[in-house]
Amino acid sequence: MTGQHADDAQERRQDAEEQRVVAEALAAAPPEPVPADVLSGLLATVRAEIERRAEGEATRERAAAISATLQRSARGTYGVNVPRRPTVPHAVPDVHDHDTAGTG
Repeated sequence: MTGQHADDAQERRQDAEEQRVVAEALAAAPPEPVPADVLSGLLATVRAEIERRAEGEATRERAAAISATLQRSARGTYGVNVPRRPTVPHAVPDVHDHDTAGTG
């Protein structure tokens, strides 16, 4: 083990011992009572956060549904980036109808 590794290991052992001492001291001390107005404020904050997250989730779900719909409609019937074919036969121009070059 190099000198740096030994120093790091020693420091980790010291940190672990300090954490154990602090944990024991906190466990031995009685908890301080929390005033009712502080508790009600915390409860209101938690409720507001729950509502905010629920609204955000609903918004994400709506956005995902809209995105999926737009992607499906952009694909058309024949796949991605393929233009839709006209369904009415006379909507397709006939090149022979307008070909008058060379006749006379």
